[in-house]
Amino acid sequence: MTSGQKTSIAVDIYGTQYKLMGAAGTSPTYIKMVAAHVNEQMQQIAGGNPRLDVPRIAVLAAVNMADQFFRLQKELEELQQKVKGDESVREQLADKENELRQALEQSAARAGELKQKQEQLTAKEVELTSAQEQLALKDNELKQAHDRIAAKDNELQRTQELAQTRDGGLKQAQEQLAAKDAELKRGQQQLSSKDAELKRVQDQLRSKDGEAKRAQEQLQARDSELKRVQDQLRSKDGELRRVQQQLTVKEADWQQAQDQLAKKDMDLAKQREQSDTLAADRSQEIRLLQEELGALKRELQSAQTAASLSASTADRPAGNFKLEAEYEKLKVEYAKLQTEFNEWIHLVGEVPPVDGES
Repeated sequence: MTSGQKTSIAVDIYGTQYKLMGAAGTSPTYIKMVAAHVNEQMQQIAGGNPRLDVPRIAVLAAVNMADQFFRLQKELEELQQKVKGDESVREQLADKENELRQALEQSAARAGELKQKQEQLTAKEVELTSAQEQLALKDNELKQAHDRIAAKDNELQRTQELAQTRDGGLKQAQEQLAAKDAELKRGQQQLSSKDAELKRVQDQLRSKDGEAKRAQEQLQARDSELKRVQDQLRSKDGELRRVQQQLTVKEADWQQAQDQLAKKDMDLAKQREQSDTLAADRSQEIRLLQEELGALKRELQSAQTAASLSASTADRPAGNFKLEAEYEKLKVEYAKLQTEFNEWIHLVGEVPPVDGES
């Protein structure tokens, strides 16, 4: 059997053999499973209602399976509504991911800024170290200038003492004293210049210290902000993982329900095909019974016409009475069968009732 041919298999349903045809690719195992389900439904109904005949058992089995179908259809609609809700959750997750991505980009940019600030701070610290070294050098030079001035003062004092003791060398001492005074003035001017330069360097150091403190404070604030953003990202990552796990579980439940519903749809299609077959068989039985009833009616009419030629009722053949009785019995049986058939068709709701003879 090729893949394009239909699957044909003989099955037993409630003691009757049926030849079922499946679509191309349908496995015999699946057809047997469907037939077993229908047989199980009919056996359950027959076990609970032993007085029911086969058509009524088949109808009730079809009703039960139709009820199962509509219940599953309702469950599918509910699952579809849940899936729509899950799609909304997916959209929210996508928004969360965009927010997290933007936060990461902002964090990266802030990290770059912090790195740049750190480099600037390092450069300023290097400049501060160099300025401190220069200040130390200036302090040494100033100390040396003070030492030279003190030495000059001592020398001047000694010179004055010599001038007092040596009247003859007063003029020379005065000249030396004037030279020393000029040198002392120059030293004082140099000292004043060194003091001004030292003050300027100290002001620069104070300014750079303030800038370094502000940069450190900004760096600490950026570090705190970065830690807070990282904590938020970790929290959002955990929330995202929990929502994704819930979504995975819901998708698995929805897929399982879809599979069950597809199976139930195929079961219902097979049951409807079985019901159509039973209806066709019942219609055939009714047509045969109608033909038989019509033949008996014609035969009875012929017998009644022949009997009308007799002079009295007592002269009518005994076969006519037997024929009439058989006709009445067959008529009653036909009416009963027609009533059952119409009730069954009404329950199925697919074929209109067949009108009976009067």
